[in-house]
Amino acid sequence: MRARAIRNMLQRLLTDTRGASAVEYGLIVAAVMLVMTVGLSQFGISLESLAQRIASELNLASR
Repeated sequence: MRARAIRNMLQRLLTDTRGASAVEYGLIVAAVMLVMTVGLSQFGISLESLAQRIASELNLASR
């Protein structure tokens, strides 16, 4: 009797897919955050380069 109850419980757990959606959404959020981090870091590098170029041009113009 006890083995049958355990087997039934295991079958229910194996067929339950409610948690799969949460895992999928978590993976999507992680991928979006990774893309945003890489994109924003590249934007920051190019913005820094632009600021340095402007500063050097202003420095040359003020001489």
